[in-house]
Amino acid sequence: MIQEILNQPITIYNMAELMQAEAGLFYHAINVAVISLCIGKKFHFSMEEMKQLGVGAMNYDLGMVAVPRKNSGEKR
Repeated sequence: MIQEILNQPITIYNMAELMQAEAGLFYHAINVAVISLCIGKKFHFSMEEMKQLGVGAMNYDLGMVAVPRKNSGEKR
């Protein structure tokens, strides 16, 4: 399922942005996606619903790359 989600070019671009901004955000996004997919499986989501859920979960924290760090004016 993760491979299916990662085959979408925009998702790859967004994940690269997270990794470049801060590795912790990247790993958090992966963890959120995996947990979301486990919940989707529990509730018998279809393959298409699982794909949408996974993509949404991975992109959920994308806005964090624009949030300045606490002790400097630079972005994350």
